[in-house]
Amino acid sequence: MNAAKAWAAKTGWPKGTKSPKLGLAARIYHDTGFRHCTKKEYDKAADLFLRGTLADPEAKLPAYNLACTYAILGDSHAEAALKIAIERGGDAVKKRAAKDADFAKVKSAPWFTALTGG
Repeated sequence: MNAAKAWAAKTGWPKGTKSPKLGLAARIYHDTGFRHCTKKEYDKAADLFLRGTLADPEAKLPAYNLACTYAILGDSHAEAALKIAIERGGDAVKKRAAKDADFAKVKSAPWFTALTGG
């Protein structure tokens, strides 16, 4: 079971439904996190991206930017966050991550190569 499905099962969220409020919450968390990222406030950004990732089990950007932020911080959770982002965004996320400078600290890690194919 992927992380998003586990969250949905844990919260009892009806399968196949999505609340507009969840999408809005994810966007707000993501946008606020991105503002912190631009100020290099990566700890704050990671917290907000995590909240956005959990707020909407289908949202792609919060999960991707969570992985980026964890990679910048050198946090071991970067691998799990990237897995979630890939589950949500597929091959497009793999290709993007392989070229993204935010992953510079982890590009040589075996898990990164395995996930992105590069």
